[in-house]
Amino acid sequence: MQSDKKELGQLPDFLVVGAARSGTTALYSLLKNNPQIFMPREKEPMFFCCWNQSDYFQFTSENSQVKTDFIIKNLEEYKQLFKKARKNQILGEGSTWYLYAHQTVIQNIKRCYGDDFDSLKIIILLRNPIQRAWSHYWTKHAQGYEFLPFLDSIEQKNILDRLKQRYTPSYDYIGFGKYYRQVKSFLHHFSNVKVILFEEFINSSEEKTNEIFRFLGAREIKNVHTKLFNTGGLPKNKAASLINKMILKPNKWRSYFKHLLPFAVRRDIRYYLGEKIFSKPELPIEYKKILTAEYEEDIQKLAGLIKKDLSHWMN
Repeated sequence: MQSDKKELGQLPDFLVVGAARSGTTALYSLLKNNPQIFMPREKEPMFFCCWNQSDYFQFTSENSQVKTDFIIKNLEEYKQLFKKARKNQILGEGSTWYLYAHQTVIQNIKRCYGDDFDSLKIIILLRNPIQRAWSHYWTKHAQGYEFLPFLDSIEQKNILDRLKQRYTPSYDYIGFGKYYRQVKSFLHHFSNVKVILFEEFINSSEEKTNEIFRFLGAREIKNVHTKLFNTGGLPKNKAASLINKMILKPNKWRSYFKHLLPFAVRRDIRYYLGEKIFSKPELPIEYKKILTAEYEEDIQKLAGLIKKDLSHWMN
């Protein structure tokens, strides 16, 4: 099966496929600032896991179902994301559900690109799944979409019940960190896959970012500074709690402004406020033991797969 990019319209040369809460927003920002690379204004269009799906991905808040507003399910609409790219720019996008929904995503990539699918480059950022799950939970909590205590939220029965009720996959805090099968699928189907550990990316941001630029065929950039976006946790004080309630949590005013401000603008406001008003609680030792037991086998398999020592994830 042949698939001509000129016929289909401009499509990405690379994808940042996840994992969620692993520095993908920071990487997106760095990629966007390289003039040789074009990243759409809208991060996380989720196209390859939601293509032609009518209403599957929803989330529940205060007993009402609210459709997510950033998902693109139509190929023509997806191609429009890249219409402002200059000639010879390297095109990319990043969607954190891609790693989790790897089977559907890879199938849709092949369907879209045809025999050219293996020209697509894949970037995967991986964070300690124990810390990732904790961060993911508190992000949902801060946004006003998580009301269960942490241990209840990671109970398998509750995860499955939520998925059956058509909550978004992002409520599967455990499944998003089961990297082994996810990474293995991309390594099996694509020749050009770059796996970066969150810790490496944060501690050696210029080195790792330029390593990614080289992987993509773009020029290196000096004085790279990684900016992490903290959007979860508990409000630091009463004023922070009020700001969170008025601006970040679901309410009628937020619904009103949703129609006035583009998603990208609302996202940036959320990130900025998140840094100012939230502090994330430390992961309790007893919770860490539960999560370590949950992830130990998967971490060991992943270490062998990507040939990296991941023992520090379990310490």
